[in-house]
Amino acid sequence: MSVIDVAGRVPPHDASAEVAVLGGLLLDPEQVEAVSPVLTPSDFYRTSHAVLFRAILELHEATSSVDLVMLRGHLEDGDHLEAVGGEDYLAHLMAAVPSAANVSHYADRVRIQAGRRAAILAGHELIRMAHEGEPLAAFRPRVEHVLTRVEAAAGAPLTTGTVSTLRNMDISPPEAVVQDRILASGHLLVIVGDGGAGKSWLTLDLAVRLSGAGGAWVEHETCGPLRVLYLGAEETEGSLLERLDVLERAGLRADGERLVYWTPGAEAIDLQNPVDRGRLEQTITAGRFDVVVGDPLAELRVGAEGNDEFLEMFRALRGVRARTGCSMVFAHHTKKKNEHTRAGDGDRSRGGTALRNCSDTFLVLERDGETDRRLLYYSKQKHLLGPEPRPAILEPGEGGVFVFTGRLEEAGGRRRSLDVPAILSAIETAGTEGRSVGDLVEMTGASRATVYRTLEPLLVSGQVMKWKRGRASIYGLGPAAGGGGGYDDT
Repeated sequence: MSVIDVAGRVPPHDASAEVAVLGGLLLDPEQVEAVSPVLTPSDFYRTSHAVLFRAILELHEATSSVDLVMLRGHLEDGDHLEAVGGEDYLAHLMAAVPSAANVSHYADRVRIQAGRRAAILAGHELIRMAHEGEPLAAFRPRVEHVLTRVEAAAGAPLTTGTVSTLRNMDISPPEAVVQDRILASGHLLVIVGDGGAGKSWLTLDLAVRLSGAGGAWVEHETCGPLRVLYLGAEETEGSLLERLDVLERAGLRADGERLVYWTPGAEAIDLQNPVDRGRLEQTITAGRFDVVVGDPLAELRVGAEGNDEFLEMFRALRGVRARTGCSMVFAHHTKKKNEHTRAGDGDRSRGGTALRNCSDTFLVLERDGETDRRLLYYSKQKHLLGPEPRPAILEPGEGGVFVFTGRLEEAGGRRRSLDVPAILSAIETAGTEGRSVGDLVEMTGASRATVYRTLEPLLVSGQVMKWKRGRASIYGLGPAAGGGGGYDDT
């Protein structure tokens, strides 16, 4: 390729890297397997180099072997030997490369320069299209085609392996950090709940147990002792010490050396920022930490809490976990309740569905009605071994901690379907006073979505009427169901 750009410059290329690739393949033909997925003949700037590379690929495909004599014969058969520089140039290629060890590195350099030339050629093409008045709709496909080539040139092929190789590898499943697959090495646990629900106590309790106190966390046995990095994003050193003292009075003493803390002070962390993620990875590596516990997630990142933002962050954190083997635990806030959400499903977690999807285990901590106790729902256990645990009951203890006291029996199952007679029966038990959707969910064991789907045709038919009392939507039987209350939207 010899196209000159609009400024009269020679397009990007690396002649030395092209020579190094060709010479390296002649020195070590086995390198063809590594280079062929990366390069095509059109990626070479010099036409003669493209011809040589194509000939090497053809020989390798036909004979699984390449040497100087075979290449010379193949080029002669195609009448290309003189066009590429003759025997002298073939000898020059081998002499110019002392070792074939870095062929893949030089192949990457050739590929990157080819991507830059593709972008320049596309620019010329877009200018031509604009001058010649081609339809504007034709520009987007052209731009997308070029971007695909440029992005392909910028990346390296995926690292793959055969299943046969996998079975012969000396590897084992991730080790449990909290048993029952609540948390394993390199996995992510997310605990969500309302403000004041007790998430901070629950996560600090877990951090203390993993660092050496041991014992059961919400009935699940913890492993250890492990090195734990606790990121208390809303803590001061004084408030953290106060919490640790409360846990110690409850019989849970933190290990003085294995539990390492960070509190913000004048320093902040933004896990959305690649620089700060790099700092976290360096800290994990230098401190040889097994687990990172962060509370709350909202204070450890900056920006919107949508699917795209969380996907980007957790994909990057997955790389940190893979490189360090470190597990991660984050506590996160929920958003405001509405009538369409159901206890334990995690629908109210801030951050869209990505937060739940990216986690290995997702737990939801909620108040149990008007009582002081809490219910811990198991919304997701990606690597569950055995049946899903029923919601855990946590009773308030000293100073704000919550103590596991048993499991909630969900009579009838919260996920069963609901029929018309069932909802009519539930409303009728309340007489003319009516029931809210929340009441119907508790009485029938069905989900809110199921209650709404069942109510809708009944409202249209007039069998059930709806009115407001304060902020609650109330449902009753027949047109006189509201009694003297009528419709009140205050």
